[in-house]
Amino acid sequence: MREFLNSFDKDTIYRQYISLIEEAKDYEKITRYKMVEVGQKTIVEDFTLVAKALTYERFNDVRDTILKFEKNGLIVFEPKFMRKFDPMMLYFMSKTIDVDGFVHFVLDTDIINHFKNFSWTDELYEYKLFETVAFGMVETYGDMAYSEIDELYHEIREDKYQKYPSISMNFQMKINMFSKGHLAMKDGVIHRIIDQFDLPLWDVEERKLFDLEYFYNKGKYLLKIDDMSEAKHITKDEIGRIIGNAIQEEIQIQDDPVSFLKSPEFYNGSQVSDFKETIYDWPLWQYGGLSFSEIEGKQDGVIDRSLGEGMLEFITRFVEYGNHKYRYTKHVETELEAYHVLTKTLKRKNIFEGFKRSRFYPHSEFSDIFLKSFEEAVMIKQGLAIDYFGNKLIVVHDNVIYHVSGITHSIETNISSSSLPQFVDFVLLPLDNALTYGLSIVSYPVFAFRDKLQQIQTQMDTADQVHDLNDLLMLKHMHTSRFKN
Repeated sequence: MREFLNSFDKDTIYRQYISLIEEAKDYEKITRYKMVEVGQKTIVEDFTLVAKALTYERFNDVRDTILKFEKNGLIVFEPKFMRKFDPMMLYFMSKTIDVDGFVHFVLDTDIINHFKNFSWTDELYEYKLFETVAFGMVETYGDMAYSEIDELYHEIREDKYQKYPSISMNFQMKINMFSKGHLAMKDGVIHRIIDQFDLPLWDVEERKLFDLEYFYNKGKYLLKIDDMSEAKHITKDEIGRIIGNAIQEEIQIQDDPVSFLKSPEFYNGSQVSDFKETIYDWPLWQYGGLSFSEIEGKQDGVIDRSLGEGMLEFITRFVEYGNHKYRYTKHVETELEAYHVLTKTLKRKNIFEGFKRSRFYPHSEFSDIFLKSFEEAVMIKQGLAIDYFGNKLIVVHDNVIYHVSGITHSIETNISSSSLPQFVDFVLLPLDNALTYGLSIVSYPVFAFRDKLQQIQTQMDTADQVHDLNDLLMLKHMHTSRFKN
């Protein structure tokens, strides 16, 4: 048995050892055999240490696999299985036996009985939930103080929450952080990729807050992969390196993030076409958990790039249809003319049914999204554009604050921040994750309406905030009379 243990990488055995033994000996001062001997004795005395050392899913997998091999009261494994399955298995061995001329390993009887009789208590389950969510927080934010982990977990997990000692006081949880390759410090933990690539840490003004399920899934998987056959060459560490390399190439990403993320070089030739979108939406710690797609939108002040050109075509076709049907003008030649045709056509009854049946209707994968946006459109008349926030134009109208993005270009290319505040007229078009506008924004100086300016400014502290379609629908439900165009 000593010879078999000596064939294993000592680091592998030591990582399991320190996850089981609180007062572990230094790496250089203990042999592989002694680590397993001490670890096994500790496990027999307190089997919950195994449940705490493995993830919830991994523990159940190990237990179910082990018990399938029982024969005549013994559980026997070939050496190659011991190598492949899980290094914690080394701590379950008791002796070797000869089977048909080959050495096999027998699991300790006491440990087998522990597995058979084990059940997850509420306390142990909560412990593993807390630990997995903590892993997810580090995956999302990159570096977390232990106090931040405690506070955030308490905030998102109030129901049936059993308070545990701070993670900074929790020996085993810190060790498990370390065993995942993260850098466990005195006051907090740093993601392994930041440490591995010696990346700078970013101070972010605000972290994007996710729910418990999100953090739990991020703690279980580095990426959610539904079809493992499509990712058989991709390990968690390889995906981690992809993200790490992306962060290193920050300048290249900022220049053209879409092309960079879709380039063959980014994926090192791996067959991961199904996961490009997933990685593009992966949270990045230097931006407080925002993804590349969200960052890109914030940087450019535009809607999702996949929707931009299609939205422009949809608006143009709708204007063409309206002018063709109602003959507002001989030709629509300017954006201002198109804006007036748009506003007039939107006021027509049953206009969308006719448009959808007409030859002007652009059929695409996003047509239903655009049509819904038009059905919920809001006419903004004498709205007050006050400033840009996150490259979105902030418009106050009828005691509502709207955060408006451009379609394919930032609104600031047409309305300079230096010219604000201004009064604006436009058609607000809501989407699932943004607000935009129909073709043109008509603006005029505030001095023409000084009384209205003062009135709006006094209402801003109590105004509702609207960022997207969902916000708008909720507001329409509560205040129907406000939105009669």
